[in-house]
Amino acid sequence: MSYKNLIVHLDSSDRAMDRLETAISLAKRWGSRVVGVFAEVDSGLLGRTAEAEVVIAYDAAGKEFEARTAAAGIPAVWRSLVHGNHHQVTQTMIEAARRADLTILGQTDREDRSSRTPSDLAEQVVINSGRPVLLLPYAGSFPNIGSRVLVAWNGGRESARAANDSIPLIRNAERVVVMAMNPQGARPLDGSGLCDHLACHGINADRELLEVKDIGVADYVLSHCTDIAADLLVMGAFGHYGFPHMLRGGVTRDIIAHLTVPVLLSH
Repeated sequence: MSYKNLIVHLDSSDRAMDRLETAISLAKRWGSRVVGVFAEVDSGLLGRTAEAEVVIAYDAAGKEFEARTAAAGIPAVWRSLVHGNHHQVTQTMIEAARRADLTILGQTDREDRSSRTPSDLAEQVVINSGRPVLLLPYAGSFPNIGSRVLVAWNGGRESARAANDSIPLIRNAERVVVMAMNPQGARPLDGSGLCDHLACHGINADRELLEVKDIGVADYVLSHCTDIAADLLVMGAFGHYGFPHMLRGGVTRDIIAHLTVPVLLSH
């Protein structure tokens, strides 16, 4: 079991090439193809100057993509949406993700006023693509994603899918911790069944039973990532459909907003 077809979202942001390097590293690990999709907002509202800047950024990103993938010796395909509004950019990435094993996106830096990537892109792709998403923080460096892993487990459908989707990423991990989340008043979980399933794939996981009391679940999860020096968080994209088909409430939006480590999300 491995991912053979990777999608990476590229734009004119400073972190775009970091996402590409992550995709290349994973492609080398699995013998995968990398598809680079350049997509950022360029509606007529931005004006001619901004439109020209997008075209320049697209050309530069395409040349860099071709140079880096060729140097790495991996099969690669370059695709783009040079002109698109918010909906078109989002839909382009959703449709691309549906034709891939794994999509690599970047967390939105909400302090970056120059960003032309839709702020809800990750939520929209996770909810609507039916494929796992690897979301990278806008800050920090993570050269060995999947070496120390925290799996947030609540026993639900989304958790089960995320845990199984993570197997190619965590198969050779130094340490995997299954954190069974037991909010007050909820039915108890011990995570033993998931650990048994992972063991069938050669993954030995430790179990930790945590009862969330004083802080929110998202804060607890991210805090525990720091405690074990995790370089990957695995979790289901919890929540329910809102309008327009976004995650509403729950843990997932808080994790996406305050991300400190890469996270594999599945819905």
